[in-house]
Amino acid sequence: MLVDGLKDLPGVVVYGHSDRSGAAYLATVAFNIEGRLPSEVGYELNKRAMYVRIGLHCAPAAHRTVGTFPNGALRASPGYFTSDDDIRAFIEAVRDIAGE
Repeated sequence: MLVDGLKDLPGVVVYGHSDRSGAAYLATVAFNIEGRLPSEVGYELNKRAMYVRIGLHCAPAAHRTVGTFPNGALRASPGYFTSDDDIRAFIEAVRDIAGE
């Protein structure tokens, strides 16, 4: 739900493999909004009480590989108690920020 919702947003780039059927797939999603620094987007999400990790995530070589170095990306990690409503609200917040 989160990956598909973010991928459908104009200007949002989601990183990672597209085959989500394998056992190695995780709920953690790395993404950026074109033309915006991850730190700016993270700040805007924080103002909405939505918290993500930003930057290189202790993996600068990985970010070089996917082309997000030196600014990195945003990383959203829904937890066990994250509801579908929470995910929908997060997607709407990213949509609003991407449209600013």
